[in-house]
Amino acid sequence: NNFYRLKIVDNDATVEYSNVVLLRNTAGIQLSVFPNPAAQLLYVRIPALNNTLVIAASVLDANGKIVLQPLLKTGADNKIEVGKLAAGLYTLQCIINDKPFVLRFIKNQ
Repeated sequence: NNFYRLKIVDNDATVEYSNVVLLRNTAGIQLSVFPNPAAQLLYVRIPALNNTLVIAASVLDANGKIVLQPLLKTGADNKIEVGKLAAGLYTLQCIINDKPFVLRFIKNQ
């Protein structure tokens, strides 16, 4: 769940703010990565889902280049070998039940 509000700047430089809005995770799916930062192995926890068993994911570097494309299983702690990746910030992306999920992690030396 996240809270958001908009800052609106008009052409004449006047500023207005919208009301604060709460956006809930209506998909009810919670993904997690650990440990974060990771050195050799990154684990991705995905809950069991009724209609999905395997999920295609992508790991992107800070420049948006796909560096890994692991297949992840639902209802499991999935292991991704990240030891050969350069140190830095990475993004794990996947789509579950037509909903995009984005998780960030740091790769240590």
